[in-house]
Order: sequence, then structure tokens, then C-alpha cells
Amino acid sequence: MARGGSNVCGFSLPTVCFVLLTGLAVSVTRGGRWRVGLGESDVVEVEPSPARPSPPSPARPHQGSTPPAPTDPTERGLNVGSHRARCLSGDLSRGDWVACDRAAHAVAGCDPAGGGGGDRAWEFSPPARELCEASKIDRHEFASMLAGETVAVVGDSAARMVYAAILRLAAKDADAWRLDTSQKHRDWTHQLASDGAVATFAWAPFAQNVTSRLRNLFEGDDARGQGRPPIALVMGAALWHELHVDDLGEYGAALAELADALASPNLAGKVMGAGESRRGGAEGAEGALSGALSGAEGGFADESARRRTVAFWLTPSRTVSAKFTDDRKRERMTPENGDAYARVATESPLFERVAPTGRTFVVPVDLGTITASCGAGCTEDGIHYAPASYDAAVQIIANALRAAWT
Repeated sequence: MARGGSNVCGFSLPTVCFVLLTGLAVSVTRGGRWRVGLGESDVVEVEPSPARPSPPSPARPHQGSTPPAPTDPTERGLNVGSHRARCLSGDLSRGDWVACDRAAHAVAGCDPAGGGGGDRAWEFSPPARELCEASKIDRHEFASMLAGETVAVVGDSAARMVYAAILRLAAKDADAWRLDTSQKHRDWTHQLASDGAVATFAWAPFAQNVTSRLRNLFEGDDARGQGRPPIALVMGAALWHELHVDDLGEYGAALAELADALASPNLAGKVMGAGESRRGGAEGAEGALSGALSGAEGGFADESARRRTVAFWLTPSRTVSAKFTDDRKRERMTPENGDAYARVATESPLFERVAPTGRTFVVPVDLGTITASCGAGCTEDGIHYAPASYDAAVQIIANALRAAWT
């Protein structure tokens, strides 16, 4: 029998308080993804997608900003134990910054000749090196991988920084990565060091802009101009949504539309994984993705497998709001709001699992963790980071391409 209100539903009041406080602490610490970073404050015109009736589902607890792996080996009938699936679903993004004097496995930083040297280096984690065979891919190897191909980067200013890092590694013109121009919001095209290889950048600060650029990249003027669709498609856009729209439902709807566009019949035969089911059904999965992933060492099973595009998504970089001079940025681009946008991306169809391989539909590049672990000292404006951060992102992309093609 309860006495004087000291029991609640048969439990003592101290016990109830402890449970409630514990639940609150877990809810605060779960799903803490790194914050995004933003480019400039001016806006391009965009027609926002209508917000969906219900908000995205709550984030599943996981470490870092990469999508969590299914815990049930039979979930959706996927081969979730595959090392290659894990490598193409986030494991390649595992790594950390170390002092240059002990950077035995450095892949970015330290070397001033790379354009972004410093006193620290980024290196892959031991599991990434052991299970994914991750290592530094130099200019010669990257050029060989991309010979005769196109790499397309589509997105906001953080994506543009990744584009500059690709040029730093592989451009024919050693100074191309500086992107010297008074016009910030523009497209770029550069020749790479290998024969016939090209890198392109398409300015697309909103996810809707990214979607609208896909058709040209694969079928329209952009593809015809180079005679081929991109073999690697690197995308990223969140920052302008956060600053100028501030609507999680709208952002989730825009990412869902992007995922649908990538999986559309027009692109299903061109994007690796787009012809397979992201919801466990067979849908002809046996031939499409496996062909792209089963090339002989040093080559490819066939031309169609070699030409299948590998798509990447950049998680938002960490912002340092104390360095903002704009009141609106300080108000809207808080760590909490950034975490919310990052969770929406993680829960979007972009990161659903592809049957039968078990990898994510789009390969994540955890720019959030790379920049956050680099720290506030790596950014002057609270948005853009030292070049070595983006060099690390390109090493993740290059290693993922090698894992997908060999």
C-alpha cells in the first residue's frame, strides 16, 4: 500500500526519479552526430519540396555520423557480415588525427607539398586498414583509376572544398585547386593528370539543386559534353537548408526525392546499387551490383561494371559558432540544430541497405567526424577547414572506389 505518496505504481519515489533522469540522460546523449558547416550567406532561388506529413523517424543510436549497421544478420535478407559491405557503408571513414612525428599511416596532412600540410596527419583506423585494406592512394594510382573517366562533385561550399582536394591530388595543373575567381557560386571543369580524365563541380547548395543536376550529368549536356556519365558522383548539401529554410521535414523530403532520382529507371543501370532493392526484394539484384563488385584484380569483369557510377554523400562538417559574425548563423546553426539535420540525412533512403550485398545505397564520407576531430583550430571562419581535412575525405573516396572496383 502506498504511503503518503512515496510510491508510484508500486515503485518507490527515488526509484522513479532515477529511472526518469536516466532516460533523459540517454535521450540527450544518443544520436549526437557532428554538426554541419556552411558556406556563404547569399541564397540561390530554389523551389522547396513540400514537407512530409510526419517528421523523420528518431535517430537510431550509433557512433559517429555514419549509418549504423543492421544488428540482425538476417535483417532484410542482407549479407551484413560482408567486409566489403562494411567498407562501402562507413568503415572507411573511421580514422583520426595524429601528430606528424608518429604518423606511420598518414594519408593527409603533414606534407606541405600537398598544399595543406601542418603539424598533424589524418590516418585510417586499424580496422579500416586491416579489413578494408585502406592506405594512401597517391597521384599515380588515382590517375590510373580514373583514366578516361569523369568525377563529378555536386553540392555546397563544403563539397567545393572536396572538389579542390581532388584537384590537389590529381589535376593536370598543379595550381588548379586554388580555384582563383571572384565568382564563388559557379561550376568548374578541370582536366586531370591521367589521359582523358576530367573533374567537374556543379554548384548546388540545396538538395533540390543536387537532384536537378543529375539528369544533365547522366543524360544531358554535361554528360554529352564529356561523352560519358561520371564514374564517381560526390554529393553534399545541408548547410543552406539549415540557415535559410530551417525545416527538417522539408529537408527530409528533399533527400527522399534525391534518392528516388538516383534509383529511377533512367539511372538504375548507371549508378552502382540503383538497380537493386533497398528494401530487401530481389528485383534483379544478382547481376547488377555483384558485377560492379566482382572485377578481377587490376581490372573489371566487363565494361558495364566498370562504367557503373559509385555515389557518395558528404556528411555535414562541424561548425564552430563562436567564430560566426552573422547573428542569423549563430541563431540557426547551433550544434543541436546541426545534429538534427545530420540525423535526417542518416535516416533518409540515401543510407538504406542494398540487397543482397548489405552495403548502403550511397557511400557515406564522414566529413563531420574528420572536421570535428581536427578541432576549432583548423577553421578560421567556423565553416571551412584546413585543406588536409578535405584531403582526408578524398582518400576515403579513392579507397572506396578501389574497394568497389577490385
